[in-house]
Amino acid sequence: MSSVQEITTAVDKLPPRELQEVGLFVLRRMREKGSFPPARRFTKEQVEGWIAEDEREMAALRASG
Repeated sequence: MSSVQEITTAVDKLPPRELQEVGLFVLRRMREKGSFPPARRFTKEQVEGWIAEDEREMAALRASG
């Protein structure tokens, strides 16, 4: 395959699992070449805080409706 169109056509035919593999491969290559920002890292406490905030907001929304 030598063109983006050929690659796109081939990718469209892949089953979901293989499509995911190709996507992860492309992301790795982009990161290696510096054309994609590095993955963001969050602490467990940050994630738990966001989840708790979301739960509070959902409870308030349910209570108001």
